Amino acid sequence: MSKTLEIPDELYERLEKVAETSGTTPIDWLDRHVPGSNGQSPEPEAKKTLRERLEGLIGNFHSGGQERLSENTGEKFTDYLEQKRREGRL
Repeated sequence: MSKTLEIPDELYERLEKVAETSGTTPIDWLDRHVPGSNGQSPEPEAKKTLRERLEGLIGNFHSGGQERLSENTGEKFTDYLEQKRREGRL
């Protein structure tokens, strides 16, 4: 059995944007976020870890670069701060 719910156009447009950002449809987004709709309580975005938020996205594309951006980050940051201090900008 289904029901019809009338909501203002502005609210529906916001729902569409949120659902699209989440990669889903408005009805699926509501099903995941309305308590009791799917037998589970919704998990607020604020309580999700970064891994949970990026689940399904990690490893889907290659950046194409050959740089090793995550190596020697401590030294690079220290050098950057020292340069700013020498220039009088720190």
